[in-house]
Amino acid sequence: MKRSRLFFALFLVIPFLATSSYAQSNFQGKVIIETSGMGGAGSLTYYVKGDQARFDVRSARGEANMLFDKADNKIYMIMPEMKMYMEFPMDFMNDNSINDKMEKETEKIEKTGEMKTINGYSCEKWIINEDNGSTEAWMTKELGSFMFFDSPMGKKSESSWQKDIEGTGYFPMLVVQKNNEGQEISKFNVLSVVKMNLEDSFFKVPDGYSQMKMPMGGKK
Repeated sequence: MKRSRLFFALFLVIPFLATSSYAQSNFQGKVIIETSGMGGAGSLTYYVKGDQARFDVRSARGEANMLFDKADNKIYMIMPEMKMYMEFPMDFMNDNSINDKMEKETEKIEKTGEMKTINGYSCEKWIINEDNGSTEAWMTKELGSFMFFDSPMGKKSESSWQKDIEGTGYFPMLVVQKNNEGQEISKFNVLSVVKMNLEDSFFKVPDGYSQMKMPMGGKK
């Protein structure tokens, strides 16, 4: 039962990831992130090398890995506990209406011009105002772009800051979302950025894993 819940939660996140772009810069290495919010606390390790990216996600629901290969135009969802994987085209469930909505939402961003250094990278303070509160985001353009699905296992929440910043070409170093009463709702915090050389095999499906076919008649 635990495995089936994990699989379903991960499947929900694919539509958001498939419409996003990941970091494309000269940076090669890993970024360690902690999150908190309505979906609970979790941790995420993000790796990038050229046109390849990997997310290692851990939470109370379990562990999973997401592999992105832009050259092959594919996403792989790896389930280590089950020794299985799923394969998706990067345009899986792509919805132009979603993209249009996100473009409109980016108009809510106020770039303040205030700067500070976080984890050795120059970041600018952005304010995103919404009807139900505001978000303070410290963004850097030195790591390429990044899109983060709100809770570590893809559990939906009311947070929308990740949609606001998607496609801007910036990387969120610290994001704090508050409601209209000033209470913190969620937090995205990069703990460290580590430059390191990564083997191409690190971004591939491990040997011996079986493919799980896509459910619900999704397109192949």
